Amino acid sequence: MLLSFNPGPSKVYPEIRQYMVEAHDEGILQMGHRSDRFVQMSKGVVAEIKAKLNVPAEFFVYFVSSATESWEIIVQSLTRSSSLHFYNGAFGEKWYQTAKALRPGAVG
Repeated sequence: MLLSFNPGPSKVYPEIRQYMVEAHDEGILQMGHRSDRFVQMSKGVVAEIKAKLNVPAEFFVYFVSSATESWEIIVQSLTRSSSLHFYNGAFGEKWYQTAKALRPGAVG
């Protein structure tokens, strides 16, 4: 079984190979993130995510680059001075450490 450790580990399904070939052949892998084509593709992806996950129209969908960035956004947006973290492993502990670095009142 092939595994990806970005951010995983996650199983890499056989279909991924063909999806990557298609993305290459269609020029998606070389597309500039500010190009009209990319902007239109992004809008389509957001619409699909909202439809499939039943996200209310007034909510926003954001694309972030890593779990750490997500944690930082959550801590800075949703906490004022502290947060409580229950965890049972390294991933959860890292989230707590990230929160504590941004909000010293975080408790884990």
